[in-house]
Amino acid sequence: MELNQDWRKLQSTFFPSAFPMRKQAMDQAGPILCIEDRGTALALFSEGGDLSEWMGAPLDEIRGHFPSRVVITIPQSTMDSSILESLGQAHLDAQVEGWRSTVVDQGAIFGVSKKSGKKAESNGSDQELVERHLQRRRHFLLDALKDSWWTKVLPSAFGIFLRLEGGNAPKDFLLVYRKGKLEQFGAPDLTFLSSDRRKDSADVVKYLADRFMLPVQGVLVREEDWNLWSEQPSPWREIAWGVQSSRVQLVPLRWGVLSILATRGMLGF
Repeated sequence: MELNQDWRKLQSTFFPSAFPMRKQAMDQAGPILCIEDRGTALALFSEGGDLSEWMGAPLDEIRGHFPSRVVITIPQSTMDSSILESLGQAHLDAQVEGWRSTVVDQGAIFGVSKKSGKKAESNGSDQELVERHLQRRRHFLLDALKDSWWTKVLPSAFGIFLRLEGGNAPKDFLLVYRKGKLEQFGAPDLTFLSSDRRKDSADVVKYLADRFMLPVQGVLVREEDWNLWSEQPSPWREIAWGVQSSRVQLVPLRWGVLSILATRGMLGF
């Protein structure tokens, strides 16, 4: 079984409020991110829109066609060098943050005035929109699993199986860590299990542990609670209380994991 790296599923699971869940909710007027070389667009991206037809078009033509949009341009040379620098980071989210920091520090990102098509001032509203668009998204669990305090007590390889309950069907997500790095992540393939076994979280955890040959900790939580906690920098007290009140279930119930949650909940970090 291979999960690889499902970034779209990661974003929708860990950053639900920032992820466009429905097409009608997508921001069609959001910024356009453009990788360019000598005034020509090599690649374009915008939340909720397909801009592939504009690949190879001059930047001036793109700005003229989207006069009410903010265009964020990144030279290809800056993109390449920033990616190489970010690869020195051990964790994927740190690599993304390193890329963002490098690009911003080199001054490669600028807004485009909605009326005149000229560069926006650094303190203008367009520049603020750009900064908000590129701001780092952090999640309490992803941060916890990469800090030194947790890595001293966790095994060198392990999995976290997250099951969000409360909708028409549970939403499953699996994180696989090896040697302190987030190696794979995504929705696990449970098609080899019968429908009854897929409903049994203990069976699912045992199946995943056998398939990936590592210990897997299952966490069952209401989707409503998970989404609320995902917006907080340190919801550990609420999580610890959730375990005590059975709003959060650990499958299997490992005393080591329980003590980590209790300690973190008591200390509040």
